[in-house]
Amino acid sequence: MSQLDLGFWKSKSTSSKKRVKGLSRICQEQPFPWKYGITVRLIRQPRARRYLLQLRAGSEARLVIPRGGSQAEALRFLERSEAWLLEQANKRQSRTDRLWAAGTSFLFRGEEILLRVENTESGWQLCFSDQKIPLPGLLSDYRPLVRKYLRRLAERELHDRTWELARIHGVAIHRVTVRAQKTR
Repeated sequence: MSQLDLGFWKSKSTSSKKRVKGLSRICQEQPFPWKYGITVRLIRQPRARRYLLQLRAGSEARLVIPRGGSQAEALRFLERSEAWLLEQANKRQSRTDRLWAAGTSFLFRGEEILLRVENTESGWQLCFSDQKIPLPGLLSDYRPLVRKYLRRLAERELHDRTWELARIHGVAIHRVTVRAQKTR
C-alpha cells in the first residue's frame, strides 16, 4: 500500500512552532507616509472585530486590521476616515500650541478661572481662585507648573473626600489613586 503525503493539507495548529502564552499575535509593519505629514502603521490583529483607526503621538496613525480583513480594505477605510483623522490632528495641534500665560482661563472646581501673575514682597506668584503658587521667575508657559500643583492638590484633597462620600453613600472602596490617564 502506498501513502500519499499531503503536507499542505495539515492545519496550522499542528506546526512545530510553539505559541508563547500571554503574547498576542500582532503583526506590525513599518509605518508608511500618508497625506498631510501623517504616517500610518498597519497592524493585523486577529482578535479585532472591525477596522480601528487612532491617532497616536507624533502624527502617527495606527490602523488595526481585523481577522479576515485585507490590507486593501484597510486602505479604503483610511481614505473614508480622512476627514475624521484631520479633525483629530487639528484638535491635537491646537491643544499643544496654546501656551498658558497670564490671562489664560481653565476650569478649576467647576468654574472658569483666570491665571494671574502677581509681584509680592516674597517674589512672583501665580494666582488662580484662592490658590497661590510661588514662581522661580517669569515663565513663558505656566502649564507644567499648574499641572504639577493641581496633581498634588488632588492627591491631598480627593483621597479624604472620596472616603467621606463612600461612607455617606454606603459604597465599599479599597483605595484611591490619582493618575494622569488619557483613556478610561
